Amino acid sequence: MPDYTAYLTDIQEVSISESALNDKLFELKKLLERLSRELTSGESVQFPNLFSRLVFLAQQHRIPNRLEWQLQHLRVRTKEIREKNEELVEAEYRQHERALINFLELLSGNKTNSDEGLTLSPQPIGKERTLRVQVQAVDNEKAEIRCLSEKHPGTEVTVRCDALSSPVDHFWEGAQLNLIDFTVDKNGRLLPKLIVLEPDYLIDASAIAECFHDYCVTPMHYFRNKFETPENRSYLLLGNLANFFLDELIFAQQPDEVSFDETFLKSFRQSPFEYTSCRDIATDEDFRDFMRKARTQFENIKRVITEDFPRRGINLHQCTLEPSFFSERYGFQGRLDLLHINKKAYEIVELKSGKLPYPAYDTGKIALNHEVQTGVYRLMTESV
Repeated sequence: MPDYTAYLTDIQEVSISESALNDKLFELKKLLERLSRELTSGESVQFPNLFSRLVFLAQQHRIPNRLEWQLQHLRVRTKEIREKNEELVEAEYRQHERALINFLELLSGNKTNSDEGLTLSPQPIGKERTLRVQVQAVDNEKAEIRCLSEKHPGTEVTVRCDALSSPVDHFWEGAQLNLIDFTVDKNGRLLPKLIVLEPDYLIDASAIAECFHDYCVTPMHYFRNKFETPENRSYLLLGNLANFFLDELIFAQQPDEVSFDETFLKSFRQSPFEYTSCRDIATDEDFRDFMRKARTQFENIKRVITEDFPRRGINLHQCTLEPSFFSERYGFQGRLDLLHINKKAYEIVELKSGKLPYPAYDTGKIALNHEVQTGVYRLMTESV
């Protein structure tokens, strides 16, 4: 059980401090977050953010609608002030302070009539690329879900899912959703092009891509890969070598002067156990064959950097190796091999080795999993 008196003391100390009003508001939000975490510490439900905790606490403790709106508004205003660099006024700070005090009084048994004289008007949902919501109820018959908006405290929305491929029974009460590129029908219901379930749990781009193969497209590939024991195979060594070759050639002062022999030996010195423990290259013949493949790979990458890049206008000084991206909008994360940034566009370079997809004579064809991976990378780079 939280010590409510201690929280009230903390609020008083923040109030009488000489800090700027913005900083005081940030401290109030920290107190609200700490209190919410303490109140939900024994729950089995997962809470990705303060928004979901407050919705849960409002239902559990029957918090009046106005007080719930005020607490959510404190959360939203803190974010807005940080992003827009606004200056808070004294009157608004006192409103947020009063809301937190009312919350503590309600929890301690001193009920507050926070709904008296108030009619909550839903805030209109404008044209937004992404809307974060939390599921309140699921209607399987109508293929609709009723949700609360994170950005618009007190605003409830109805989402139509009949046009989506996934049934509504994939969602549950309390789930966090991102509604992507939605429209509004004549009845005020939202029709999103995509729904991202629990977007705070980021999934790796390559893991998603491996669910897509020409012979079978299924999410079961994701779970199969989770259970498979990592292998030390020659094709994996070649893949790691390709990334190492790229690093060495990109950072070299004169890429055309970099030799395969020196670069390969450098790689061997860095990872001797990976080479010596790989059964695929245990014999002299197998190792020589591996070296031939590695040399071909090195020459291909070197040719691309020294000849193809200049023809395509890719400047090595504008390239970033292995940049990581995190997309809250789509719930993806990933690391590119190389990203070229210029004023006109972003260009992604991915290293892929191995056999060509069927049919092998179609050299322009891209394997389905590689195509999906590229598409996911594009979504990530466009959303950050």
